[in-house]
Amino acid sequence: KGSSPCKSLVRASFGVAFKSMAGYGSAQVPALPLDNLVGRSLKELLDEHRTAINSLRESLGTDPFEDDQILLRYLLAEYGNLEEAEAKARQGREARQKYARVLDLARAHAQLPQEKIIRESLCYGRWTGPSAAGTMPPMIVTRSGRSNAQALMENSSVEEVAEFLIWERARVFQELHQMSQQSGQLVIMVSVNDLDGASIITGREPKFFEAVKVSSEVGAVLFPLCTRKHVMVNSGFWIQGLYKLASNFMPQRVLDKVAFMSCEELVASCGIPASSLPDFLGGQCPVPADSPLASRVG
Repeated sequence: KGSSPCKSLVRASFGVAFKSMAGYGSAQVPALPLDNLVGRSLKELLDEHRTAINSLRESLGTDPFEDDQILLRYLLAEYGNLEEAEAKARQGREARQKYARVLDLARAHAQLPQEKIIRESLCYGRWTGPSAAGTMPPMIVTRSGRSNAQALMENSSVEEVAEFLIWERARVFQELHQMSQQSGQLVIMVSVNDLDGASIITGREPKFFEAVKVSSEVGAVLFPLCTRKHVMVNSGFWIQGLYKLASNFMPQRVLDKVAFMSCEELVASCGIPASSLPDFLGGQCPVPADSPLASRVG
């Protein structure tokens, strides 16, 4: 598969290499794009992978949820491996049956019964800036410093939290699929975890990591190539301890997609101008009071 600049950045993000990241994105070291597939012509990608897409469709048979773009995303997510793409698509069909209720609610823009109580402890959701919706790539943000994983799991089960995360991801995936069709360019979600103020005490909750693991594994087969880089910003050295804990629960494939950046690097790399980003990520937009990202957790 080779080694891309993004993969090299991910490998450099953990362990003793933490300190070497200090100059990344400075005037001497310009920020890299989050993914080299972002903005590629959808038609060119479909033409390039037409033979594999046709083979995949022949093997899988017809499914109303699997148009050419979805099959392309399975292939790209598996780096062109046809067998792996077919396996993920089949797992996706099983997951669509298992989570049919959650996915139906997402498609209907309806709320989950557990959403309200989960949001009381989890500051997480889609960022919709003044000019971002409909023109910029979708962005999901977790504000770990405004969340309390222990309180969350005291009031919710692993299954309820996993369903909530899948529901939120389903809504974004529907949006980026439509944006890709309308713009003619491949759109991939930006996923950010703001660690400013995060506590290793209240964040150290194995049940929450289990819910994230479930939702990540399900999301990989339901929403192919939804995102390929999860960006951590405002991180401190304590994240190394939390990372060690999380690595016991999270699949390696998910852990390999993590990158650490400053807010300035994120603004330079994510494809969304500062004028459309929230102020806590280095942008110019105050967070509306009714935004899921405005919650405060004591």
